[in-house]
Amino acid sequence: MNTEHDNLAEAVQNLADAIRDLEASEMSLDELSEGIPALTELSDLVEYGRLAMVGEFDRRGGADVTAHTSTTSWLKDRCGMSGATAREKVRVARALRGMPGTDGAFREGEFGYSHVRELARASTDHPEVYRAHEQTLIDVAGNLSVRDLRRALDHWRQNLDGPGVLDELEEQYGRRRLWVSETFEGMVRVDGDLDPETAHPIQVAIDAICDRDARASADDDRTPAQKRADALSEVCRQWLDTADTPTIAGERPHLDVLVDIEVLTGCRDGTTETADGRVVHPEGARRVGCDAAVSRMIFSGNSEPLDVGRRTRVVPAAMRRALVARDRGCCFPGCDRPARWTDAHHIIHWSKGGPTKLANLVLLCRRHHRKVHEGRWRV
Repeated sequence: MNTEHDNLAEAVQNLADAIRDLEASEMSLDELSEGIPALTELSDLVEYGRLAMVGEFDRRGGADVTAHTSTTSWLKDRCGMSGATAREKVRVARALRGMPGTDGAFREGEFGYSHVRELARASTDHPEVYRAHEQTLIDVAGNLSVRDLRRALDHWRQNLDGPGVLDELEEQYGRRRLWVSETFEGMVRVDGDLDPETAHPIQVAIDAICDRDARASADDDRTPAQKRADALSEVCRQWLDTADTPTIAGERPHLDVLVDIEVLTGCRDGTTETADGRVVHPEGARRVGCDAAVSRMIFSGNSEPLDVGRRTRVVPAAMRRALVARDRGCCFPGCDRPARWTDAHHIIHWSKGGPTKLANLVLLCRRHHRKVHEGRWRV
């Protein structure tokens, strides 16, 4: 007797086979014009099913079983999603658990995922009021484009009879978020939402640098967006150069660029990477090196102390730099936490005779470091 899971798996396989056999170049224009909306509707229905399963997986704590830090981390590892996409799916899936009317309308195809995403955001911001207004908002959403729905929800938020101004400001502050993630093109995308108070000093600093540059040169051919990007980078660089920044493993945070000495000096071609694995052009490394400390890192031979033996369990700063260069981040399977969020873990514990040297060290994020020491996992 087939189970619900068996039926779903069979249907998915049949649909996948049909799509793989699709030859769009052989279809007529009428077939294309009918097929595109049909597949879009199907795509939204598939998205509904995925969100329902993600929500249930999250509710049951499925990520804990595989020692992932969160459902978001699990989606990134198992489904190949970007961090931003995985976070969005989890956010919407969680919201839908408290939006029965919206969930039903989505399942019946009254609107698509893009509409649900906007409604989920409204529900997350004002859950009690949303529940009271849910049917009205569903009716409105079914007749509006995504852009118009977003505008309508903005007006809805501004006219709510509920929290006072201070409560609204506090809610805005609680919704602040910032993402820094790599794109498929090798760029780094900076995206997020900031409340006015958090955003104000950022805007002032960026505007001040842009104004300074505009006065300094009338021949600047950068676009306004490029000027703002350069200004943000300059603000961060200036912060890293100050003496009162917090430390990581005893050192102030700094820009780590890993480059072979022959590549740095231009004696041969080669690749260059930052400590977190982003590939940069050798000229970028040379440009950074014009005004930076250059640290020699040799994995064999005598240089900075990469093996301090049994003298201390504390990992020296030089050895941590070598660990970062080797591991790049948490080494637990499926974890992508960057090196700055990790601890240096002794594979054979120092108290049991393990030396403090590279061969006995590995980077683990705080969560997985704790799990290893609890005895549930072993390196």
